[in-house]
Amino acid sequence: MSDMQLFDNGEFELRIQPVGDSFKVEAPGLARSLGIRDAYRLTESIPDEEKGYTTACTPGGDQQVWFVTEAGFYRALGQRQTARIKNEATRSQVARFQSWVYREVLPSIRKTGSYTVPSQPQQFQIPRDFAEALELAAQQARAIDAANKRMAELEPRAAQADLHRAADGLMAVGDFANKLKAWAKDEHGVRVLHEEVWDFLGEIGLLIRGNTIRKNQRTAFAAEKDFVRMKETEYPTASHGMKTSSSPRLTPAGEGWAWDRAVRRIADNGTLRRLRMIRGAS
Repeated sequence: MSDMQLFDNGEFELRIQPVGDSFKVEAPGLARSLGIRDAYRLTESIPDEEKGYTTACTPGGDQQVWFVTEAGFYRALGQRQTARIKNEATRSQVARFQSWVYREVLPSIRKTGSYTVPSQPQQFQIPRDFAEALELAAQQARAIDAANKRMAELEPRAAQADLHRAADGLMAVGDFANKLKAWAKDEHGVRVLHEEVWDFLGEIGLLIRGNTIRKNQRTAFAAEKDFVRMKETEYPTASHGMKTSSSPRLTPAGEGWAWDRAVRRIADNGTLRRLRMIRGAS
């Protein structure tokens, strides 16, 4: 980022750049400080208008990295609630980082009154004190709740998934399940079974499930949206020569569409299974 200001207290590091009357923050450093695996995981729940890519100078040269806007920054801080973090070391780290941001970083910026970029003065408002910063975070949390309710009614944003997934890569359902299982365990302490992932993909209309000869084949909806493609593999048999098997693969758009719904289900309900299935078994 050009005109970037570095905040570093020896443990945490933030790279902030003024943009008009606001600012943006490099997401990789913010993710590490909040105890989140990577910048993509941090930005998954941030709306498109509050994030994007920017050019950053790294030891390997200029690279494209995620950033969050001022609103996205407050949203990320508000979403990372220490009371919900199970790992004690991570919980302590996040608490230290949030205290540093609210008590030192933002007040330090405020004391200057503005960011002044050579030949282009720029100024942005920030919270005046810790209480105001908490209120901003609370406002963002309320906005998140409202956005989550609307998300179920919105058309999936496949283009967003294409930004961070290989454009021509296909993912096996087993690999998708492994990725989702790791996220659920790390972020929520939730155990997810492979069979639950297959059933969930059936529930959201991507795969055919149940006792049918077309079990685990893609649905017409998945084919129309190009969310799932069938991969055929030839294999030798002892008595019938070569045979062909067909298995589903998620396209980048399909992976992103399924991922968004799966993580929301787990975050909201603490499980990937449908609630009515759980109640019926109790």
